Amino acid sequence: MAARKWKRLISAVATVSMWTVITAGVLTMAVASLCAADRLSLNTTTCFPVGFYQRGNTPVSLKDGDMVYLCPPIHTASMSQAIRRHWVSHSSGGPWSCPGHLTPFLKKIVALPGQTVLVKSDGEWVDGKKLPNSQMMTTSPGGRRVIHMPYGSYHIKPGAFWDYAPGNYAYDSRYYGPVSIGNIIGSARPWLVIPGSQYWLQKGD
Repeated sequence: MAARKWKRLISAVATVSMWTVITAGVLTMAVASLCAADRLSLNTTTCFPVGFYQRGNTPVSLKDGDMVYLCPPIHTASMSQAIRRHWVSHSSGGPWSCPGHLTPFLKKIVALPGQTVLVKSDGEWVDGKKLPNSQMMTTSPGGRRVIHMPYGSYHIKPGAFWDYAPGNYAYDSRYYGPVSIGNIIGSARPWLVIPGSQYWLQKGD
């Protein structure tokens, strides 16, 4: 009797293991094929959940909440500091490389022309609504002063937008300001990500 139970248990474990291997294999092939087609990007930053994001064409019409890939405005004091301090990553080139060989930023659009953004030390507001986890980081973990947008109200002008990322240590328009719509190089949507991983790195680490 005991032998039959052990046999059934071993058979069940073997079946689960087989399906685990098959599932892993299918996912691996899917990721490999999409990467080969240049349609997946791996996000390892704390801006959004770690994982794979599917890239698409630049949206024809933009709206608040759209996730996009963009090239950051490099000719600002804040971006010069970020590049100098290695707070941003670099790419090896190709169609998804930005000026200065920077890796495109993954961000969310939160304000478009005609909307107003209020920047304060304890966060930012869009048309009176506060964005979660948007407090300003004024010093780096190493104690250096972080260049950021002056506190105040910003009315988004035609041809520009304000970007945002909710994760800890996110680097977005709070620091480098509005971005030209022409800097958007594609849309983005989560494909296979780890929920909550944008908060793994705690502020002060």
